[in-house]
Amino acid sequence: MNNPKSYTKYVSLASQMAISFLLAVFAGKWLDKKFQFDFPVFTIALMLITIFATLRKIIKDNPPSK
Repeated sequence: MNNPKSYTKYVSLASQMAISFLLAVFAGKWLDKKFQFDFPVFTIALMLITIFATLRKIIKDNPPSK
């Protein structure tokens, strides 16, 4: 675990997650405003899609060790 590449892998993953969540929130708020929804439908939907896509990427990129 002391390998610097392992740290950069997790830092990269965290930054990708943060950027995707921010983009999902801003896009969702913009869509909610554009379609004049009182309830943040697009914001919630895009956040859920982003969470599931991120979890899928984490699982796919980190296969179980034997």
